[in-house]
Amino acid sequence: MTENISLCLKTTQINASSNFADYLGTTVSTSTGQVTNNRTSYTWYNVNLRTLLDPIYNKYNKFNICLNNAITSTQGGTISQANDRQIQVKMSGLMWLSSYNQTSQKNDQNKVIKLLQFSRVASGCDSFHFTEQYHTFLKGSDVVNITINLHNVDTDSYTTTTTSSELFGHFIFNFNIQGVPEELNDRLEIKQKSTAHINNVASLR
Repeated sequence: MTENISLCLKTTQINASSNFADYLGTTVSTSTGQVTNNRTSYTWYNVNLRTLLDPIYNKYNKFNICLNNAITSTQGGTISQANDRQIQVKMSGLMWLSSYNQTSQKNDQNKVIKLLQFSRVASGCDSFHFTEQYHTFLKGSDVVNITINLHNVDTDSYTTTTTSSELFGHFIFNFNIQGVPEELNDRLEIKQKSTAHINNVASLR
């Protein structure tokens, strides 16, 4: 039987304010995380993987993670540019088995885990339920900072806006994590890892 662990990351865990103006053109930092780039970059501090995965943590050296659901609160005004809601969901902070970027032709710390199209209408909100798409990461530090970046399609970067009502509302990201059995570990090779996010890979095998 597959063992499943749920990880739920909420932007309200970083800052509970629903005032769009609080996030425009500024960095919001709290003891639990940071919201930057006009509410398109979220970092959760001190995610304790050992505690989270306690029932299975010592059984595996690699884990698969899948974004099962994502939901937003109500946004403000109508969005002025369509591409600002065609979004790549990028995740960093985990030691990815592979996170290849064709632009640099290297692995980097940001991995695209989903491609989403969000609503552009005033007072709109979105709810996504996904089929399983797993990404493998290696056991590394017990405690990590996890960042989710929302980059648009055209610029492959953050949305730029000067209007607070065009910012995203709050998010909830709900993940499923499974251990990778040892017989599968033998088939997963680690090649050309970036030293930016993989240190001493040999010791993690």
